[in-house]
Amino acid sequence: MKPDFTFAISAFPVLFSIGNNITCTYGIKVNLARKSFLMYVATDHTSKPTYKYLILECEQKLSEKFFHEYCYSILLSFGFITGELILNEGYFMQYDQKDMIHPVHFAYTRLRSSISCSYVPVYTNPYGWLHDAKLHNLYKNKVRLISSNEFAELCRLVHTENDYKGVLLLILETASVSLVSSPANLAVALESLASLMEKENEKAFSVIDKSIFKRMRKDLVVTMMKYQGEIGVSGAK
Repeated sequence: MKPDFTFAISAFPVLFSIGNNITCTYGIKVNLARKSFLMYVATDHTSKPTYKYLILECEQKLSEKFFHEYCYSILLSFGFITGELILNEGYFMQYDQKDMIHPVHFAYTRLRSSISCSYVPVYTNPYGWLHDAKLHNLYKNKVRLISSNEFAELCRLVHTENDYKGVLLLILETASVSLVSSPANLAVALESLASLMEKENEKAFSVIDKSIFKRMRKDLVVTMMKYQGEIGVSGAK
């Protein structure tokens, strides 16, 4: 798996070292439960073949149990945004100094299998989706990156609400398997998300009456058709 958030989440430059080699990469800061986490991808060019590692660091003191829980919430949120839930195995190092040079404890553990899927809710590079050069510029800079604060909020919801954990995991697992069962599972996930959003936002509501829903849908279609000439196939005029 190749962890990559270049076209999904806002990042900033990070320096890291492997041996005597200092390398610049990009990372994401996540403020979660008054703890500051740094996530970045480190490539080990000293080995052949080269290996990539998804690194999660926290400068605040944490027990191993709580650190595992925070890491899972961040990784699951990251997986939902990028389509790559990276687990499989974990290497954990504990330090007694903030410079994190000499570990005082090391642990290795097997994790559940990673999940890779083509579904991504945000992807800002139109060249990755479209093969028509004329449409590229219509979408260029039209979709923005998720900010670090927005990503941190998603991590908070996943960490504090088990329902969000279940829904995001269901979406990832559904998008990674056969399309035959996908519609039913995604319908369950969307219904669950609607309930969670309704609980989060008191102003939100569900349309239970089918006749009212049909009339609303008809009116929405009429409104969309009214502006069809202005929107066109690009949707971005």
